[in-house]
Amino acid sequence: MMTNHLALYQFCSVLRRKGALALCVALCMLGLGLFARAQKPTIVTFDAQGAGTGAGQGTTAIDINSLGVIVGYYLDANNVAHSFLRSPNGGITTFEVRAAGTGAYQGTFPESINLEGAVTGQYIDAGNVNHGFVRAADGRITTFDAPAPAAGTGAYQGTIPYANNLAGQVTGWTIDDNGVFHAFVRTP
Repeated sequence: MMTNHLALYQFCSVLRRKGALALCVALCMLGLGLFARAQKPTIVTFDAQGAGTGAGQGTTAIDINSLGVIVGYYLDANNVAHSFLRSPNGGITTFEVRAAGTGAYQGTFPESINLEGAVTGQYIDAGNVNHGFVRAADGRITTFDAPAPAAGTGAYQGTIPYANNLAGQVTGWTIDDNGVFHAFVRTP
């Protein structure tokens, strides 16, 4: 009889602890829900200095990392692309790949920023050929091309990086001499 009473007491004690835990979790979730509803979303617009003001020109944000750093590009008055980084406090830093073309719709186009601040993207040269780049958080830029025949060397062909990760890997696609697309991954 004593064993049954002790087992019942232990069972009730476990139920009370689990019930208290469930109540605590429910109250926390309710509190988080009220907090989330109390905040109003805000939208901040911005333009990079030098962005054109004609139709199709201006500033385009492309990606944001979890620290709030934004990467994008702007088209100037001559439709040349220039890259930028926008810090969470609103400061804007521009950057270029030196080999990028300076004609209309040429220039530097970022696609992705990782948590460490490394950016990957493409630049289009004076012959309208696509090439890849990685910009390290310290500003150093490394350019690269996927090997032929996967990456063509004619106009509107080449290497187009799309995303990068914390391990330094870059993925994207290439366009060959016949206009066929191929995927690639680049390791550091």
